[in-house]
Amino acid sequence: MAWKPDIRDALAARLLGVAITLPSTQSIAKVYATPPATIQDVPCFIIYPPRREVNRSAGTRQVLYTVRCRCLVLDADLDVAADLADSFSEATIVRMEGDFKLAEAPVVGQTCEEPAAFRYGNTQYAGFDLLLRLNVWAAMAPTP
Repeated sequence: MAWKPDIRDALAARLLGVAITLPSTQSIAKVYATPPATIQDVPCFIIYPPRREVNRSAGTRQVLYTVRCRCLVLDADLDVAADLADSFSEATIVRMEGDFKLAEAPVVGQTCEEPAAFRYGNTQYAGFDLLLRLNVWAAMAPTP
């Protein structure tokens, strides 16, 4: 199995369920499966194409995918925006807990980086990066 739309779609569906109640009740409005030209809906996640680490042994190939999912929130009050980002970070950790797979790709780790400011287009957002690690094993095709 490789990084395919079904893995990305399963991840997008899971992220769409992230919701918070403090400092206000909000839920993720949109998950962009690939980085968009502009952001239309906030709060949102943007899924970036993954980093790949490849290991080979005894006719098998292990690919450890690290997928960056950026959460963006917006509020005119920067303190509130920071609180929203922090709250969404905590809610994302809870949403990603447990032993689950994304389209048969096991999630073996996650990191929610500290909230920060991000510029996307001409707009400044608050948010954080979620880094998910997926472990995929496959048989290697013989080389000619």
